[in-house]
Amino acid sequence: MKWHSRRTAVRLLLKGPEEMARRAAERGLDDTDPVVRRLAVERVEHLFSDETLQRVLARMERSHSMFIRREAYSIYVRRLPTLGEAKIREALRDSHHAIRDQAQRRLSGSVELSGLYRAALRETPTRPGALAGLGETGNASDVPLLAPFLAHPRVAVRREAVTALGRLAGDSEVEALRELFLDPAPSVCRAATQALASRAGRVTPDWLRRCLFLPGLAPHTLRQAIQLSDALPRFEALHLLLEAIDLPDDLARARVRVRLERWLEVSLRSFSASPPAAQVRVLREAVRTARHLDPELARQLDHQPRAYEP
Repeated sequence: MKWHSRRTAVRLLLKGPEEMARRAAERGLDDTDPVVRRLAVERVEHLFSDETLQRVLARMERSHSMFIRREAYSIYVRRLPTLGEAKIREALRDSHHAIRDQAQRRLSGSVELSGLYRAALRETPTRPGALAGLGETGNASDVPLLAPFLAHPRVAVRREAVTALGRLAGDSEVEALRELFLDPAPSVCRAATQALASRAGRVTPDWLRRCLFLPGLAPHTLRQAIQLSDALPRFEALHLLLEAIDLPDDLARARVRVRLERWLEVSLRSFSASPPAAQVRVLREAVRTARHLDPELARQLDHQPRAYEP
């Protein structure tokens, strides 16, 4: 059955006799089609009485769909207010930021949100959503609480701890973030990348150069290191990319080439202060000696620093 015919059939079932509509709604909550899931959720509040509604909402809370979980918490507040506040407090620790945000806005002003997250971490220390929430509502004084989670065996816990550290620590934990950048899990490395790139000065040419040429560097870390070149001053980024174009890995060189082409595009649309004459000479020499630059790209890259020569 084509998707539009199937959705039409579900709409008709949901408007049919109550028993049939209730069965269609419960089946629809687990459907693979997001439109069918939405149709089912929209009818839950109208089809089930308070006695049976709680059972359906408990099932919705366990859904993999953010939309279904979020609607479950909203229905609790509207239809089962005696359970609503407790459920909203549970929503504070949800893994999805949209659900946490909804819960935070609902409770904002009535409780200290960061205090709830600190308590949640003491009760359930492996809950990634509580770490994420602390990163969203806490402050620099909460940084010591994050330390035990940065080496946690669960990837999701490490990832949220790194993200929270990047938000709360300012520039005081740069070395820790640099170490976490080398984490074997791609998502943790990505979180460290975002934290390092968020403030000027956290990424330096020397540190990034050491990362790029580290023997046995994992492919995901190499990819993020190339991306971090965007956090460097313009001509320092160019110098580093010209060195990286001679990396032994073909895929890495292809990524660097794309970055160099992007560097050129941005350069043509922007203006920056003239680099020192010594830096111009270094850049032109780097272009000349790069073994894996095609001639046309090398010509265009040479033109940029040459334009700043006296």
